[in-house]
Amino acid sequence: SSGINAEWPLRPGFVGRFGVSDETESETEHILITIMSYQTFYSNTWGLVSGYSFTNLYGTFYADVDSAMESCLADEDCWGVCQQSDGTWQMGTGTSLQQADLIMWVFVGRGMFVDEGTESETTEEVTITIANYYSYLSYYWGYMQGYSFVDVYGTLYTDSDSAMEACIADEDCWGVCEVSEGTWQFGKGYQLQQVSSDLDMWVLMGRGMFPAFESN
Repeated sequence: SSGINAEWPLRPGFVGRFGVSDETESETEHILITIMSYQTFYSNTWGLVSGYSFTNLYGTFYADVDSAMESCLADEDCWGVCQQSDGTWQMGTGTSLQQADLIMWVFVGRGMFVDEGTESETTEEVTITIANYYSYLSYYWGYMQGYSFVDVYGTLYTDSDSAMEACIADEDCWGVCEVSEGTWQFGKGYQLQQVSSDLDMWVLMGRGMFPAFESN
């Protein structure tokens, strides 16, 4: 069967590839969300998005947006603040949004939200196809060649199995990359780079942007 397409939209004015859930549908749609306008608060840039809310909301309910933003700044897991139907505000995070007749402010520079000041940079939207899936240590992994995470980190491993096993235990790890022949390292984040076509990468399905794999 064909692989799952994983997109990395990097164009300014847009925020990344979100899974948007509709309560009346069983499937998840992947779309680009437009930031309508930008505002500075406490020397940080925030983007206004209308009609959506994070699916994953958490923490205190705030009476005003300024208080919610101030708390969000101090919480590195917070990607933005969402208006609730009663007028209160709550922090949100994650790559899944839900439709809502409300507004939210997203923290530009965190999570998937690109910096509005990058118009002069050369970026492109790329679709990467995961052609094959394999099960290892009760997890599904997607196989790619010729790409690597831009953000690679941690220990250098001499085989992919050891790297995969350690990646499972590290919740920040989205996959493992062959950084040179026979040497592997953890990777994470929404940006990939092209590397030699003979270097491999395994992405852990269900983490980050990679949807959970369901075998049929």
